[in-house]
Amino acid sequence: MIITDEEIEKRNFISWYCYYAKPHEIETAMKTHREQMERYIKKYYPDIIRVRKINRLREKIL
Repeated sequence: MIITDEEIEKRNFISWYCYYAKPHEIETAMKTHREQMERYIKKYYPDIIRVRKINRLREKIL
């Protein structure tokens, strides 16, 4: 299976946004790269919500 550049971009953004970025880092990115951030959030919104739900469930279990 070959992973496309778009799939890599998606995974990178979702990983950064949902796992690694602290709230102030997201705020800073929104200030400096608003258009791109809004585009990514809109494009990957269902995936972001899914990851957040999974994370909340994982926290409740552990």
